Amino acid sequence: MMREKAKRTTVRVLVVSLLLAFCFSLTIGCEAKERVEITVDFGTEKPIELQKTLESPVWVSTDETIATVDSKGVVKGVSLGSTVITAKVNDKPAATVNVTVKMAEIEMTVDYGTEKAIELKGNGTLAWTSSDEMIASVNNAGVVNGKAPGNAEITANQGDVVVAKVAVTVQIVEPTAIFLSTENVEMKIDELAQLSYVLMPENASDYGITWKSVNPAIAKVDEKGNVTAVTDGTTTIICSTANGQMATCSVTVLPRSAIEQLNENEKKLFDYMVTKWLKSFYNASAVRIRNLYWGGGNSEKILSVIADIQGMNRLGGYTYKYYGIVLYDGGGLALEAPSPDLTKPMSADEMDYTKINAALEEYWNSQGAH
Repeated sequence: MMREKAKRTTVRVLVVSLLLAFCFSLTIGCEAKERVEITVDFGTEKPIELQKTLESPVWVSTDETIATVDSKGVVKGVSLGSTVITAKVNDKPAATVNVTVKMAEIEMTVDYGTEKAIELKGNGTLAWTSSDEMIASVNNAGVVNGKAPGNAEITANQGDVVVAKVAVTVQIVEPTAIFLSTENVEMKIDELAQLSYVLMPENASDYGITWKSVNPAIAKVDEKGNVTAVTDGTTTIICSTANGQMATCSVTVLPRSAIEQLNENEKKLFDYMVTKWLKSFYNASAVRIRNLYWGGGNSEKILSVIADIQGMNRLGGYTYKYYGIVLYDGGGLALEAPSPDLTKPMSADEMDYTKINAALEEYWNSQGAH
């Protein structure tokens, strides 16, 4: 009886020992094959975190078109879907990682008037679109341009699959001050001038800059600060920011000189008088026109006039004579006309002799003649 009990006891001990050894081997096997699940956003990277530190693991992705893994166990999602990444130690499986790559959802803030790149590390070329290109546009490289304050959604497509959505907020940096390139400018009629501005602080947004002329009949300004002088006088150009900062420039438009006010035919006669004809006169600077009449034979290339001229003799007295004048390209001819035809007087709209006299006065003053 004692021997039989001893045999049964020995058998039980062996069974228990075998069971313990089996369970121990199972535990070791479970630890050797740790299983992990991770989710990675498309175009981003994420390190694999295991409970047990592996010694010199070799990482392998079963589908690198979905997710890749580097030597440090960092996973990169390159297209949507699922795959398995395995870690091997000494050529034996040590860990299994189930990876799911999902659509990336990103939030981004862009300053108005600046550009910012969306950082996504996907596979192949992405197609980018904006829900509102008036607020934020995006180019083929995924660079966002902030065009106006507000919100827009940028979408990235990999083929027909939406792989990323980027919520973009375009913000402005409020200016605290604005300064113009000059505070005063003098201009001639029809002349152009360019005004520019500087905002403070340096990174302030220039969104909503407006230009205005207090009196556009004197000088007008466009949306880029280009000023055009219209007529003589003084006005103020105002440059304003969207938040109410202002800077001003006083514009003085000078009147046209007497010479500049001459029409085409008046200028022809004036030029002939000061460059050629009056050189033969005594005291040429005293010569003035009393009236003008049409001569004969006028055409597009020939101007024929009769001029009633007042001059001064050597005794200081005035002389009065009529001259027939013919002007043509490159020259002219003036001859005294004792008995002219005065039946066709010129109107001031055609040729105004008072304007020519004013131009003569201006010319001789500039020459120092009196």
